[in-house]
Amino acid sequence: METGFGDRPELLDQLAADGYLVIADALPRALTEGLLQEWQRRYAAGAAAPAQIGKGAQKHEAQSIRSDRIHWLEASDPQPDVAAWFAVMRSWSRAINQSFFLSINAFECHFACYEPGAFYQKHRDRFQKDNGRRLSLAFYLNRDWCSTDGGELVLFDPEAEDRILKTVLPTFGTLVIFDSQRFPHEVRPTRRQRLSLAGWLKSIPAHEAALQGTVLD
Repeated sequence: METGFGDRPELLDQLAADGYLVIADALPRALTEGLLQEWQRRYAAGAAAPAQIGKGAQKHEAQSIRSDRIHWLEASDPQPDVAAWFAVMRSWSRAINQSFFLSINAFECHFACYEPGAFYQKHRDRFQKDNGRRLSLAFYLNRDWCSTDGGELVLFDPEAEDRILKTVLPTFGTLVIFDSQRFPHEVRPTRRQRLSLAGWLKSIPAHEAALQGTVLD
């Protein structure tokens, strides 16, 4: 399966230079379609829950900060398209480790749904006292998205946080990767249902990865 890195080493060069990367048609279309259909099936079955902020005992809902609904995935998920998604992440983590020596050994991810009006205010993907998240990923599952639909991902300059570096429409098959600790970012309010996969490549103690079910081998 094409992973986006195997025959395109220039992508890793761009990630190293800029700290972020946007890849159109990042995965085979059949896999992207399969992930969309699986998320739609789970969402219709009521699998999604309101997203929370914080970690551990501090986790709580905060609709004024983020108003999406999510469904967490595990590496052991038997659904073929989800299993293929994790296989791609294993391949990518190996390529990234070889280039950047980040010691990535875990991956956590969830499906995300933003219903019309939903958003996520500006934030960084780093918890207080926890720098395990190294790279953030967003993979979009929205057919025929246009600028009037809203829901853009906005990356801000870490040195001047009011300055926009990149605005990304959540178009079908587009993948965004960026440094979790550097870049403030937000999801602007959407005007139609917005579906995606969100994930984090992490470097954490091996026993924690095993307990969380997020080990990448």
